Amino acid sequence: MRCCRGFLDVVTRRKSWDVRSLYQTELTRSLNVVELIGIGIGSCAGLGVFVTSSHVARREAGPAVVLSVLVASLAALLSGLCHTELATRLPRSGTGYIFCYVTLGELLAFVIGWSVMLEHVLGGAIAAKAMWHYVEYMYNYTAQGNSSQGIVSSQGIVSSQDNVFESTPDFFPCCIVIAAIFLSFITVKRYAIVNFVLMALSGLVVVAFICVGFFHVEANNWNSEPGFFTFGFRGIMSGAALLMSSFTSVDNLASCAEESRSPCKSLPTAFGFSLAVVFTILFLVTSALTLASPWQNLSDSASLARAYETKGIFAANYVVGAGAVIGLLPVVIGSFVHPTRVMYSMSADKLLPKLLSKIAYNGVPVCPHFLTGGALALCALFLDLNKLIEMSSIATIIQFAASAIIILFIRYQPLPVGICREYSDLDLTSACDDGLEVKDTYEFSEGTPKLVLMANGDCCKLAQDDDVFYSPGPEVDGPLGEKVASFTKSQSSPYPAFSDPSTLTFTPMPQVTFVNRFKKQSPNPAKEIFTEKDSLRTGVPGGGGVRGGSYGGGGVLEGVKVTDHMKVTDHMKVTDHVKAVSTVLTLNGTIRSLTSSVSSSLVVSGQQQADEHTWRHARYLLLTYILASACLAATCRAWPAESSWWAVALLCVCLILLVAAGLCMARQPQNATPLYFKAPYVPVVPLLAVTCNMLMLAYLPASSWVRFSLWIIPGLLVYACYSQRHSIHRQQDQQDVVLFDISQLQHGDN
Repeated sequence: MRCCRGFLDVVTRRKSWDVRSLYQTELTRSLNVVELIGIGIGSCAGLGVFVTSSHVARREAGPAVVLSVLVASLAALLSGLCHTELATRLPRSGTGYIFCYVTLGELLAFVIGWSVMLEHVLGGAIAAKAMWHYVEYMYNYTAQGNSSQGIVSSQGIVSSQDNVFESTPDFFPCCIVIAAIFLSFITVKRYAIVNFVLMALSGLVVVAFICVGFFHVEANNWNSEPGFFTFGFRGIMSGAALLMSSFTSVDNLASCAEESRSPCKSLPTAFGFSLAVVFTILFLVTSALTLASPWQNLSDSASLARAYETKGIFAANYVVGAGAVIGLLPVVIGSFVHPTRVMYSMSADKLLPKLLSKIAYNGVPVCPHFLTGGALALCALFLDLNKLIEMSSIATIIQFAASAIIILFIRYQPLPVGICREYSDLDLTSACDDGLEVKDTYEFSEGTPKLVLMANGDCCKLAQDDDVFYSPGPEVDGPLGEKVASFTKSQSSPYPAFSDPSTLTFTPMPQVTFVNRFKKQSPNPAKEIFTEKDSLRTGVPGGGGVRGGSYGGGGVLEGVKVTDHMKVTDHMKVTDHVKAVSTVLTLNGTIRSLTSSVSSSLVVSGQQQADEHTWRHARYLLLTYILASACLAATCRAWPAESSWWAVALLCVCLILLVAAGLCMARQPQNATPLYFKAPYVPVVPLLAVTCNMLMLAYLPASSWVRFSLWIIPGLLVYACYSQRHSIHRQQDQQDVVLFDISQLQHGDN
């Protein structure tokens, strides 16, 4: 029993964090929002447009590939909203690995990081092999090149003789990868600029392809036998699962959070713009491709360049081929970005050898970069293109599902996680990015109106010359205690100890000045009041400051006087007597009350703040929902050709459980911490993301699961033999010291 508990403690230990460590980095913060958009679009759009879309139309969905694009885009949108909130909370390279490490535990984080590294390597290998196919087609163009390698059976299923490995090594894609290793060994800012230029040039070719396709529309290409839904619901979902590799822009953007100038502000903008562009391009390309050319005639190699061969369009194959080469080159170069930063983050936590965390002069992790290039070259040399496409999406889907689950974990637990929006009168991000230290101060400016925060959550303003009687009760130590004590001017006050708050006159506050504090709290903080630009709110009880961990984050409100009704003790915050987010004081002189800060919840319960009791209920409901989603996905995947009563009954039970668990979870109070970006309509958005990702996992080809299993086995061996022994958090646990009360020990001896 003790061994099992020890094993659980090891695999579930979590990464500790504080605000200063989240802002400090050895990488260079140089990316703005335009460069992030270039990385987000260029690193994945070319793969979806020139390779994956035609593969899905030919082998998985037929004309219904446009519906596959819609399903994949919806799943990417729901998951991306969760992923972006996590990236703004924890702006570190490593994305899914870091998110899991902070919330779910070390083992799951290692599995996510280990699997995602190979995912992006496979994407780069696909782009390199497809680039060579387009070059080869333009060089050796023949009219007979449009013959298809696959065969459509009577059931509408394409069969082929594809093998996992090439019959002969493919040296030219390998040479492309070797060249990309050195071309991509530049600063991330230069890479972003190059990416943006190549994306713009390729975009012109894509727009021309779309326009030409819509000028040659033939409705029979969608209506002729075997019809629009050639492969049925299974084909649509399978195609959507494979197309998820075209929406890795979310992951690539999050991996650059540590190199962004202001990640909390620029990442949501870059995510929204990138996803909108990628979806629009993919939808228009698949529509034009399947309407202008019969999907049965699409080729397995250089398909877009061959699509208009029979249309008599002069030099169309060369123009599209050149655009494909230009569009796929950023994908090959971009496949180095995410794996190198995941390896860097895992090495910094000592889950991988320390050698992998060395940074070059240009801000690129050296060893991870060349290791990624070596793995990418081997995949391009030996693996078949079609099998690479089938194996390329599973880790992305798993990571997106994990992000949705993590959002629910964070939103319903009482303690805050990550960077939160405490201040907007000061640009905290810019200050941290420029290496500036925000001083810890408790200075009160003269002439500031005095604001009293009462125990019932009301605010009142006193004239500057009013004397206030202060009865502190237990003594308050520290700088704040000295400032509070200095408020006592007279024992004969017109408001003796505020014994009757109803006699006070409430007047508008013309000005409130906030003093920022970024440093670690003193051991006995008297109070913490966290503010936004237009509002004031109290701290989260027991949260140690909204910036998380054992570090206080917060600020001090000038002119706030602590009255006897508050009974501030050495280890008690104002929030022990005043509900969080109960009172808001705006700078324009109005006072309003907030019923709840859970603005994204569709159903609000009577309790407004999450605590351990509601968090326990939310965990059970989330587990129920995940199990019901998995059962629903398995039922849909195993649905018989002729509907059976057991399948319908099981489907109904799963749907009832999903709806019941979702509604019950929506009634649970959420964490009231204000953020720079919040995923809207929680828990609906993350719950739908979990269901969509579960369905796509169920419809992935068997080769994806085989590849995932074969890659995870050596990863688990690495974790068991090296990572869990050398983890930096294992070392911290061993250094913990338990302190005893000596007086109690002596009393026990007597």
